[in-house]
Amino acid sequence: MELRDYVRVLHRNWILILVLLILGLAGGAGYAALQQPKYVASTQLYVSVRTEGAATGDLVQGTTFARQMVTSYVDVVGTALVLEPVIEELDLDDSVSGLSSRITATTPLNTVLIDVSVTDGDPEQAAAIANAVAASFQEAVQTTLEQPATEDAVSPVRITVTEPAVASSTPTSPNVRLLIILGV
Repeated sequence: MELRDYVRVLHRNWILILVLLILGLAGGAGYAALQQPKYVASTQLYVSVRTEGAATGDLVQGTTFARQMVTSYVDVVGTALVLEPVIEELDLDDSVSGLSSRITATTPLNTVLIDVSVTDGDPEQAAAIANAVAASFQEAVQTTLEQPATEDAVSPVRITVTEPAVASSTPTSPNVRLLIILGV
């Protein structure tokens, strides 16, 4: 077939092509309208080791220890140890596994940072959950996981919230433009 043949087919069937284009556009827009918006709120945590009055070698060793621990801490964020207090505090109608499926914890390579993201249908609720997870995680690490040897001592690991979660004004999904383009 040559280009002339394609043009002839398009010319003969332009009404059918137009109808299918409009149906695809309507289908993509309809599907996008039926999707519940999802919002993501993120918080960032900084993990450090307490080394008051320490020598330079101790500081380097503490930073290396913190980097190694961060990879394990990322897995702890989605556990019952961290999430049960969040469910109780915010009075959520969710199980630990249900809440865990909406939470993502990652760490950038070779850093002592932990990024926690929460997806929810309500932007305020997403931010509240993210901040509550950060607070619960701090408590779990400092009192349970890295429990000091004596009751008067403080945990050697310090978790600091460097960026609290804020409610997003725009949903992350559905991507209306993409769905309409796919429909077309």
